[in-house]
Amino acid sequence: MPAQPAPKPKQLGAEQRSAILDKAFALFARQGYRRTSFGDIAEEVGLSRPAIYHYFKNKDAVFKAVTDRIHKDISLAIERALEQPGAIEDRLLAVFEARAGRDYALLFVSPYGRELLAERKKREGGDSRDSGLQARMAMEQIIREGDDSEELALSARGMTPESTVDLLEHFFEGLLAREASEANASAAARLMVGLVVAGLRISPPSEG
Repeated sequence: MPAQPAPKPKQLGAEQRSAILDKAFALFARQGYRRTSFGDIAEEVGLSRPAIYHYFKNKDAVFKAVTDRIHKDISLAIERALEQPGAIEDRLLAVFEARAGRDYALLFVSPYGRELLAERKKREGGDSRDSGLQARMAMEQIIREGDDSEELALSARGMTPESTVDLLEHFFEGLLAREASEANASAAARLMVGLVVAGLRISPPSEG
C-alpha cells in the first residue's frame, strides 16, 4: 500500500488553528472569558506563548475567531432551514432555531454562558452581523413566498414581510434574554410563530 503524502505546512497550520479554537472554546466554557488568560489557552493547547502568537495575537483575537466560527456554522444551518420544504410555521421556526440554537447550547454547556454571550455581543460585527442579517432575510423570504402564493394576506392585515419579521425578532430576542430553558424557549417560539402565521393566513370562505 503506497504511503500517504505528508500534510503540507498550510494544512498543518489550519489544523493547528482549528485545534486551538476547539480547546479555547472548552476553556472559555469552563472558566469564563474574564478568568481565562492567553497563557491559559497556550497551556491548554500544549503550546508555548511564542508558538501560539504565530496564530493569534491575544486572547481577544482567539475569542473573536471562536465566535466567528460559530456564526459560520449558524449561516450553514440557516441555509438548510431556508431550503427545506414544509409549512410556513415550520420553516420560520427552523430559521429561529438555527440562529438561536448556538446561544442556548452555550448557555447550557457553561455556567459562564451569559458572560460569554455578553462578551460576544460586544464584538458583534463581521460574521456575527452577517448571520443575523441572513436569518432576517431568510424569514422575510419565507413570509414573502407565503404572500405571493396567497397563503398569507399581508396587505389585508396591514403588514409587510419586514414588519412581520420585526415582530418575530422582538419576541425571539426577549426569549433569549429571559428564558433559561431551551425546551421552554422552543415551545414558546413555536406558539408565537403559529399565532402570527395564523393571523396572517387567508381565512377560508365561510359556508352557508
